[in-house]
Amino acid sequence: FAVEDINDLGNGEPLFANFAPEDWALLTLRFELHLLVHAFRHDLADPSRTAFHDSHLTYYYNKYYKRAFNVKYFGVSKLQDIIDWIQDTVEIVPKNGTMEWQLSEDTPLHNFVKLTEDHRRDRQRRMDMGDETAELKFQRSAQSAGAPRQPPSNPMANAVKGGARQTFGAGAEGGGGGGSRGGRSGGGGGGGGGG
Repeated sequence: FAVEDINDLGNGEPLFANFAPEDWALLTLRFELHLLVHAFRHDLADPSRTAFHDSHLTYYYNKYYKRAFNVKYFGVSKLQDIIDWIQDTVEIVPKNGTMEWQLSEDTPLHNFVKLTEDHRRDRQRRMDMGDETAELKFQRSAQSAGAPRQPPSNPMANAVKGGARQTFGAGAEGGGGGGSRGGRSGGGGGGGGGG
């Protein structure tokens, strides 16, 4: 975290210069889940229910971001495998299975970039030492599941083919936010403890 300006390391190169698509996906996921766990706590405004159970992540992710969340996009079969990559941002509490934040609500965006770069360097070091498990194998064709949407190469061509809703990649799937889209979301799908 010694870097002061993530856009210039002193040689004109940004901290994120070596990010692969997987790193951008993890950066996006870090930030989205950070916002989600804080927004849930804020929206519910109930001191006895400050977190939701990990089994409800897909419900709340869809509620806040209007996109499906699918662990298979990340090349794994369990949510815990994904959380292990971003445990500096969110964690699943072992005793009750709730999603808990690791960073304060007002954490600046550049900290997420720094955390992602730290993870990338550690992963690269492990791969250089021959650890094949360090390689990320995300599905590149997925358009949802927590994956950041790629801007279309020719927005006008996509508008003609797919209709006006898909013109610039936002439309029906929403643009995220993580604010209080769902209002008070304490009913029905419920968070609370699993214990």
